[in-house]
Amino acid sequence: MEKRVRYAREFAMQSRIRSVYGAIIAILALPVFMGLTACLPTFPVPIGDPEKSTIDPYISGIWLADEEEAFYVFEPYDKRTWLLTAFGLTEDLESCADEEDIEEGIEEDLDEEDEELSYYDKVMANIATLGTECFEVERGPGEIKAWRVKLGGEWFMTWESKGVFDAEKGFEADEWIVFHIDKSVPDELRLGWINMEHEGWHKLDDVDEEDLTRRMIEKIIRKHADEEEFYEDEAFLVFYRVMPEHYDLIEDYLDESMVN
Repeated sequence: MEKRVRYAREFAMQSRIRSVYGAIIAILALPVFMGLTACLPTFPVPIGDPEKSTIDPYISGIWLADEEEAFYVFEPYDKRTWLLTAFGLTEDLESCADEEDIEEGIEEDLDEEDEELSYYDKVMANIATLGTECFEVERGPGEIKAWRVKLGGEWFMTWESKGVFDAEKGFEADEWIVFHIDKSVPDELRLGWINMEHEGWHKLDDVDEEDLTRRMIEKIIRKHADEEEFYEDEAFLVFYRVMPEHYDLIEDYLDESMVN
């Protein structure tokens, strides 16, 4: 219990200097802003065909985003696509019934054993210690339709924003985010950026955006998919799988995020 109290204090202090919800907005709102920069791995056409895709059971489920205290839910919508939603937890110790007990039981520094614990374990210990009354649930704006495609021996995931309306185009999306999927670490999921400065993309320099086709883009991805320099050095999103034994810790938060 003493260790859990220290974890609670540690994460509470972190929450005062950063906004989990802001991190979620930055990610899930990308389709709105991706036309502002050419360096993002976004395209004016979807990569892969969601009608011909198949979901990967490994990806289905609930994931904790690294250093965000945010959870991403890859819910199978059908056999081909996922419905992706996200919610964050922001600590609010002033709402805790046992705030004084938490404050009085804190030691400023974590011992060596504590520091060796994973980020995932610390977050779960924090949630178990504080309980539902000590958190505010923030839901990410909108929902994402996600599917995967295999090109050049590598798997890629496309995100399409849903619930976005344009007076001229209606509900039709006009830009898509594309990630490279990395499952090399057990119970982790890494989604990385494609390097849009790679020389392979120069072939499209003289092609107007409205003339680009999925076939053109997939051809380039397929050709360079096995090249290390075709990807950014670090994954943009790193997720840790939420284990079944911890479902009860986030069940109430998940329900609340889906209703609000």
